[in-house]
Amino acid sequence: MADLHRALAPVRPASPHQPVVLGSLRQRGFTLVEILVVMVITSLVTGLLFQSMAMINRAQQGFDAQLAEMGRGGVRAEWYRQLVGGLVPDYNDGKDKFTGGAMRLSGLTTMPLSPRYGAPQAFSLVLRPDGGEMTLVYRAEETQADFEVYRWPALKATFRYQDVDGSEYDSWPPVSALKPAQLPSAITIQSVGEDAISWVAVPRGDLQDEQKPTLPFGGI
Repeated sequence: MADLHRALAPVRPASPHQPVVLGSLRQRGFTLVEILVVMVITSLVTGLLFQSMAMINRAQQGFDAQLAEMGRGGVRAEWYRQLVGGLVPDYNDGKDKFTGGAMRLSGLTTMPLSPRYGAPQAFSLVLRPDGGEMTLVYRAEETQADFEVYRWPALKATFRYQDVDGSEYDSWPPVSALKPAQLPSAITIQSVGEDAISWVAVPRGDLQDEQKPTLPFGGI
């Protein structure tokens, strides 16, 4: 019965003046030394990160420039191959018969560097050295207009000509050949230097002299 009275007795509220012990609820803050250490480590990591990003950006820029230059050279090489691929022989006594030297060649092509494709047009290609660089220049003989096809670092560059037997010459028609075709079977641009190139192009048409048409009935 006494236990029942104690259970039903009202609970006395705690005194408002009774101290509350926080004990385990108290939290410990960072010291000044710890904060300084964290700031130093963060600044070092940030500096290394920025340096790495700068190196990556420089490498990417160099790669992009090199890739762009390679692409530009590939386009110019394709222009050269199309130009030489369109070579056609002139008449055996024509003024635009193909001739070639170490630094210049000229003739007729159906693939000029102009919108007028199809009809043979007189042209010339010239290699011009300029202070450690070489420039390939295209000239339309009809307008005497020059167009810079490609410029690249080179100590020396020459045209090389190949006959049907695979022999190479530094000029065309070769002096040593008895009866050479008007057009070589292949023409190569070779250069020596930092960015050495070797562009090979092959004429796709007939290599022999074009024959003038004869009029019927003796020209009447």
